[in-house]
Amino acid sequence: MPSAPGDEPTPELEDALLEGTVVSADGAHVPGCQVRVEQAGDAMNEVSDEQGRFRFIVATQRDLSLSADCGSQASPQVSMRLDADRQVTLRLAPTRGLRVIVRTQRDDSPLPGASVQLLQAGTPEEVALADDTGLATLRSAAFADRLRVSARGHVTQEVPPRGWGEAQADTAPLVVRLATSAALTVEVLDARGAPARGATVRLTPRLGIRGDTRSRETGADGTVTWDDLPRSTFEVEAQHPELGLGRAPALSWTGARAEKLQLRLGSGPAIAGRVMDVTRAPIPDATVVLKRRVEFGASPELTVRTDPYGQFRVAGVVAGAYLAYARKEELSSTLLTVQGGDEGVELTLQEARDIEGHVVTRTGQNVPRAALVLRTTGGHTVMEGQADERGRFRLRGLGEGRFELSATRASGGGLVTKSVSAGDKVILEVPEVGALYGRVRTTDNRALTSVMVSFVSHGERVAQVLGGGSFHVAGVPSGNVVLEVRAPGYAAAPLRTAVVVEGRESDAGEFLLTPGGTLEGMVVDPSGQPVPDATVHAGSRLIGSAYSLVSEDAAILGQTASARTDVQGQFRLGNLPADARVLAAEHPTLGRSAPTPLSGTEPVLKLLATGRIAGTVQLGGQPTAGLLISVMLSSSTTAQLMATTDASGAFHIEGIPEGEHMAGVSLIRNGTSSTRSLNKVRIAAGQTTRMDLSLPMGEGSIHVIYRDARPGEEPLRVSIAGPTMDSRLLSADGSTTFSGLAPGSYSICLLVTPTTPRCNPVTVSERAEEVVF
Repeated sequence: MPSAPGDEPTPELEDALLEGTVVSADGAHVPGCQVRVEQAGDAMNEVSDEQGRFRFIVATQRDLSLSADCGSQASPQVSMRLDADRQVTLRLAPTRGLRVIVRTQRDDSPLPGASVQLLQAGTPEEVALADDTGLATLRSAAFADRLRVSARGHVTQEVPPRGWGEAQADTAPLVVRLATSAALTVEVLDARGAPARGATVRLTPRLGIRGDTRSRETGADGTVTWDDLPRSTFEVEAQHPELGLGRAPALSWTGARAEKLQLRLGSGPAIAGRVMDVTRAPIPDATVVLKRRVEFGASPELTVRTDPYGQFRVAGVVAGAYLAYARKEELSSTLLTVQGGDEGVELTLQEARDIEGHVVTRTGQNVPRAALVLRTTGGHTVMEGQADERGRFRLRGLGEGRFELSATRASGGGLVTKSVSAGDKVILEVPEVGALYGRVRTTDNRALTSVMVSFVSHGERVAQVLGGGSFHVAGVPSGNVVLEVRAPGYAAAPLRTAVVVEGRESDAGEFLLTPGGTLEGMVVDPSGQPVPDATVHAGSRLIGSAYSLVSEDAAILGQTASARTDVQGQFRLGNLPADARVLAAEHPTLGRSAPTPLSGTEPVLKLLATGRIAGTVQLGGQPTAGLLISVMLSSSTTAQLMATTDASGAFHIEGIPEGEHMAGVSLIRNGTSSTRSLNKVRIAAGQTTRMDLSLPMGEGSIHVIYRDARPGEEPLRVSIAGPTMDSRLLSADGSTTFSGLAPGSYSICLLVTPTTPRCNPVTVSERAEEVVF
């Protein structure tokens, strides 16, 4: 089936002139700086001259990185690839050394050997180890957006950059105290209960949680242990080359108490069948591939060979849906959706087909090394690949079928999606890109190290704030873009439209951020008595779990504010996000309050006794793992508790305040959530409410085309209502696709203006539909 794309010969490499100027934050030329270029494993250094100029001869069509270091000032590292000569400007910002003292929360003792990492966009930029006094010294924190501190036996902590200005190397150090962590042990067993040696156990942070997937291999006792995990929600999965896959319920990890999970492999259902040619003759030694369809986490492939009679069998699979296909030499089968327990699968091999094409800009320029993703019309990934240096690609070994092919620039800017069939030759036109810069300042004159720049149609980017309060974002599709700028603890700046010009840096202007305010109030029990040591949370939305009303990630990003009540039950929330509109309280033994809208008065939050909800979800008649269950407290979308289904399709959510709420099932495909079912539930104190659901699989799709879309215009929003509810912005070419839809009647509306929608009815079956406005 999938093979590596790009069978075109690599073009000859030519030389190009890379020259530029090193300037300070105020634009003055800076001589005597060390300028460094790294390309293909080689490094070149040059000192900027009296006018701050430098020049290098580099190879075209190869990635390179460029940076300048002037001791007390440095530039961020810039990555690029040259097609021809280019001039660049490296803008400096003061280097800020950072001293960090790592201590324990328990007794404030130092933690020698603790790891302190500076991260930029999730990638470690610098690492230092704490000495015997717990002190770690980092050379520069100028361009970092996160500080990660970890030590064995302690909860890993990530610290946002706010406040680093008071903890530079020449002043007081930053003190980070780590909580002691209990151990998480995962035990993997085979179907008979014996330890499974050599199984790979993966912990994958849920969507919205930063950090890499962690994996370890079981030893002779079938166990692996972690004692330095961050607070997060993890998907837990084990895979063994002979015993198959296993999955545990989603784990909300706080490190407060030891946990032991057990996964049993080889005890689940089997998928079996045979592989034939078009005459129905058996095909021996064919490769059968099963790719599990999951909503979260990794989805490794399972492969098996057919026997001399063309038969195959994969035992012990996790219940749920799989994509299945077979391949042998130049033959391939059509993709089939199968379920755990299907033992009559038939895969027919035919001559394999390729999809080949060319990724270009709208002006016909090649887009080198574009990233490619091929998906089914149901939104499930079939293969990923990359175009060659001239933007050409070939996706090999496909069986007959209809697919969706997406391409983006290697830098991540621009996105185009096209409906294709096996055997097609296609041209994919990605939007032109440019760069955007601006300036940001705060009304309280505090220094910012990074801001979040949100593009209404192109997602979010973290931008570092350089000297003088300037920020820079590269790889932005050209045309009109609507953006806002925000930072933790500050109100988002008003929406602003900027014009991005292809290949140029465009000025978005200055953004003024106002700090959040304060809120005081009280927490009481059901009888009206004050409650000390309750925790109060406030934000634009409260998304949590049985363990906390607020996710760890939301707290780190400054999207919420939290405070404890004093002995009189009083609380004071400082640094309240300006867009906060809801608050709620919780106590370990007395329960939780209903979500309360913020108003001009001091709130009194009453704690309520809690119950739980439990049930199972079947998708397409089969129990399905990884579905997202959400309980909307008091039927409000601003406060929700989340959980995911386990391998048997079961779920439970504790800590729900007594009363009436809404509960739903959401599918998340390709980063987009769509709600499949909403139900009213009534929770009684100390009781369990059942919610068992059976949902159709949903293989239909609706492709929307807006014929009057014009390049550079702000994108319109389109929504669907029916068995599935969803909405999204049209792409730059005026199209979008809703995938994984359950059969039924839908209304699809294009919001030409907020008050003037244009709506069309459409009936979805198990195939692709198209709606044209």
